[in-house]
Amino acid sequence: LSRVPTPSETEIFTRSYDRLVKDFREDAASAKALTGVGDQPTRPDLATADLAAWTILASTILNLDEAITKE
Repeated sequence: LSRVPTPSETEIFTRSYDRLVKDFREDAASAKALTGVGDQPTRPDLATADLAAWTILASTILNLDEAITKE
């Protein structure tokens, strides 16, 4: 996206992130499974639940209609 989120969007993203972190802290196995995918190992200094929450939130933002390029 090439714009700053609106205050309403920021609130939604913040609430979503907070909920995701809570969920991943309660289900550490899911967080580890999500963050264990990829070519590079996860940095040990990053909290797995936080990284998993950011992964889902980034995916959500990148899947918004305005972020998808259509030809």
